[in-house]
Amino acid sequence: MPPAAVVAVAGGVLLLGGGHVPAAAAASGKCTRTLGAGSGNLQRFVRRLHRGDVGCLRGTFHTSLSIHGGGFRLKSVPGARATIDGVVFLASSSHDVVLAHLRFRSNDTPTLRVNGRRITIRGSEVTNDHRGICVSIGGGFERWGIARGVALQWDRIHDCGRLPATNHDHGVYVEGAVGTVVSDSLIYDNADRGIQFFPNAQRSVVTNNVIDGNGEGVIFSSESAGGEYSAAYASNNNLVTRNVISNSLVRYNLEAWWGGPVGIGNVAKANCLWNGAQGNLDLSAGGVLAIANVVANPGFVDRGANDFQLKAGSPCAGMGPR
Repeated sequence: MPPAAVVAVAGGVLLLGGGHVPAAAAASGKCTRTLGAGSGNLQRFVRRLHRGDVGCLRGTFHTSLSIHGGGFRLKSVPGARATIDGVVFLASSSHDVVLAHLRFRSNDTPTLRVNGRRITIRGSEVTNDHRGICVSIGGGFERWGIARGVALQWDRIHDCGRLPATNHDHGVYVEGAVGTVVSDSLIYDNADRGIQFFPNAQRSVVTNNVIDGNGEGVIFSSESAGGEYSAAYASNNNLVTRNVISNSLVRYNLEAWWGGPVGIGNVAKANCLWNGAQGNLDLSAGGVLAIANVVANPGFVDRGANDFQLKAGSPCAGMGPR
């Protein structure tokens, strides 16, 4: 089906060849198209979503998905959480897509690979039962493109990465990206880093998350030319603030490591740090300014049950998800 032409009309948007989508429905997130597992092809369904559409899913889809267009939302039907059991790839041509209230898992990895522009993953769960990386942002960027303006909001990203830990499998891997935002999410029990900036993460903001029980919490890093990458890259101007970063099992809660140029403009500010295996903070390599971080037991309500709310009177109040 050719792309639908978009014409503004009173009270909505007319998608020529694609039906009429009321503006109020699109704005409210009301489903404009629905697909149940077993009743159609997911790739075809998504390919036919046009600007302003809200595509809703029901059930478990055992398939991978590639997204190349934009301007639409894909979410679960109200009252249930749909699962995509396969790799989801948002290509460099994808843009202005919201994936909301879904469950992503896969036997192949990364579970989510995002190379597009202004992509939002919201209110979703991402896991792969310890098979590899969960969320790759700008993966293979020299070939597949820099990701720009990606946002992870109110997500739960957990149990990613092979065990025993290999030092390569992370919850969120910001490889080649500009303007990534990770906020108000729970990132826990991942084999290696909860969040890795390597080697070319620029102007990211990581704020108000719980990053707990990973091999390591957050790392700022770089790489020289001649190995995996054709040029040298460093992660610059990234801000990590108001997170609870705790109980890292292998390395530090916050670390800087520069295999290439030393990064500039990186800041770790007003985070709650607790119980890193090698310590809470190792920024001895430079490239990161640490300001007003607190070392204290955050006092989770029930960490064993993955309830990362903070008890009343926590010294880390105001940090973590809002």
